[in-house]
Amino acid sequence: MAAASPAAWRQLAGGVRRSPQAAMAGITLAIVAVLLLTLALSGGGRDLLPWTAFRLVMLGLMAIALVVVGLRRTALTYSLAGVLVAVAVTSIASVRLQSSVDQFIIWITYTATFLVVASTISNLKTARRFVDAAVFSGGALCLIGLYWFWGAGNPMTRWYSTFYWPNPFAGFLLLVLPVEVLRCILAGSRRAVLTHGAMSVLLGTAFVLTFSRGAWVAAAIAAGAAVTVLRTSLHRGAIVRAAALLIAVVAVVFIMTGGRAFRSPTAGVLARATSTADLTEYSLQGRLHFLRGAAEIFRDHPLVGTGPGTFTYVYPQYQRDVRFYSRDPHNLFAQMAAESGIVGLGALIWLMVAFVALGVRVVRRSIGTPEFPWIAGTVFGVGAFWLHTGMEMNWSFPAAPAMAFALMGVLAGYELLANPRHEMTATVRPEPVEGANGAQAEPVEWVNAESHRTEVRKSWTRWIRLAVALGIAFVMVVVSAQYAAAFLAGRWQTAAAFARASALNPLDPRYPSSLADALGKSGWSPAARIPLVQRARDLDRTNPYYWFQLALLTAQDPTPAAAAETERFLRTAIALDPFHYPEAYRHLAWLYRRRADPAAALEVYQQAAARYPDAVAQDFALRPRLWPEVVALFTDWAELLTEQRRDAEAEEIYARIVRLEPRFAPPYVGLVRLYVRAGRLRDAARVLEAGLAQLPHNAQLQALRRELQAMSPR
Repeated sequence: MAAASPAAWRQLAGGVRRSPQAAMAGITLAIVAVLLLTLALSGGGRDLLPWTAFRLVMLGLMAIALVVVGLRRTALTYSLAGVLVAVAVTSIASVRLQSSVDQFIIWITYTATFLVVASTISNLKTARRFVDAAVFSGGALCLIGLYWFWGAGNPMTRWYSTFYWPNPFAGFLLLVLPVEVLRCILAGSRRAVLTHGAMSVLLGTAFVLTFSRGAWVAAAIAAGAAVTVLRTSLHRGAIVRAAALLIAVVAVVFIMTGGRAFRSPTAGVLARATSTADLTEYSLQGRLHFLRGAAEIFRDHPLVGTGPGTFTYVYPQYQRDVRFYSRDPHNLFAQMAAESGIVGLGALIWLMVAFVALGVRVVRRSIGTPEFPWIAGTVFGVGAFWLHTGMEMNWSFPAAPAMAFALMGVLAGYELLANPRHEMTATVRPEPVEGANGAQAEPVEWVNAESHRTEVRKSWTRWIRLAVALGIAFVMVVVSAQYAAAFLAGRWQTAAAFARASALNPLDPRYPSSLADALGKSGWSPAARIPLVQRARDLDRTNPYYWFQLALLTAQDPTPAAAAETERFLRTAIALDPFHYPEAYRHLAWLYRRRADPAAALEVYQQAAARYPDAVAQDFALRPRLWPEVVALFTDWAELLTEQRRDAEAEEIYARIVRLEPRFAPPYVGLVRLYVRAGRLRDAARVLEAGLAQLPHNAQLQALRRELQAMSPR
């Protein structure tokens, strides 16, 4: 095949009129860019409707491309296929099949994002414009964060924009910040320096004000790697521009926060940065607990793990401290090891190695070309993002990984364009081309031979592509059914809606469980609802709630056999999650008290006391969820001790509850009655007055006051 002409390479660079195929590719990339921006604006992708729409559109685009023109194959394509196979295989023995199916579909979605972008990049201009769209998305999020910053009235507010939390927002910024920094410091014109410099300052200011230490560490590592790799390209002017950018970001942060971002001894930039080495710091302690739990899960399930997407359900069995719970271990690699064992971890490492190899190749090939700054910036941005996933929960906010896979698709598409081994072939083009002798020759257009070879493949490969496309269509039906089920269950809290949701998504255990609750409000008997809860329990045997729900239903049966079942269900719920169901301890103790077995009840109370220290009442996240039930549990414990005439122990527990929860009446009542029985009327009056000061209109305390007044000598 003859070498490509300069006109052909100009076509690849976007310098001449594009073909209809190239125009369609540009439209496809524009759709992807808009979807990614919408996903980022909708809670970082956590809102159900935009996330469902993104998955459906990306799967549809991949199916269409697969059937019509085929998909370009790269080294990353095979590694992503390996991850998909690993996730599918390790889902077979999952402890919660619904979560594993969801995770498999998520990985298919990210693979589709990568393949659609990589396969539709027809020239360098479309690739550059897609990167521009990614940078625009980051800038838009920063402007939203700026608006909220001014409205908060607190100069030390951590920026999180639409992401609900600063750390994943910082992870998203990592993807685009290196692109603009390299574009600025390596720009060839003053206008480009000012344009990309202004965007770099905006992104950099927001990045600093996230106060995300993990993101700072990832950025520092990526910057060190960039300096090492690009040292020959960093001329004196580039170094001066880099220093100017750093000074500008520091100045803007200083002005916006009134200097507090650098002066604060606890929450300032320097304090936050140095605290990364303090292993006693709360958040670092939490991460160590999460990693330890992931390691223990991997130890117990080394080959295929517990199933993709199941860490949040299995981790409570390995949790050691009530303060440290998380839905993920804040480390994608640890999560993959725990959920998919060696099979999944090996596939993920293969993907990372393939990305690093791709990054090295495209950076080398782009050196000396106009696209070098944004290609290298994309490589280091995606690399920093993957480093950050080893320290934070980016995976919980789909907008960030979706953008990462899209930018990886840009790099793969660029490699296909720039790779000289990809031959060029000729087709008809509507513009005249001058021949060798000066005459007008037949117009030609140079395109990548991959598209030409696709048209002449054997017919059986078309059937394979069609089968895969039908499989993708089936996945789209599953995603649509999941959304329809969630919509029904979330909008109409009726038994009929839960029944329809369960029919649409039969693998989700939440719907039969909710249906059982709804039917209970409609007067159905416990015996009629137990099969529904058993179905939920069988779909997710690691969820303590379904065992607890079964215990509540069987507890209404007074027979000894039902009582034995209730005890087993409650103990299973406690074993599956020793921290987050204090009501399970309470019901189990009640069960023993009804059996006239106070020793067993006291053992349950003492076991619970070890789980819930005073720190639960002081933790802003744990207190709303756990503390009300913990207070009721401890009050029951003190009442039992009072019944057994163990007044000193009961008094200590009552006093502890009053100290930690002064606006809860039962401890005052119990303590007053304990003092009255002991003849300590003065102490009883003192406690009662303290209770009335907190709860002046409480009927129980008012009745106690009248009783004490009747006892007092006139």
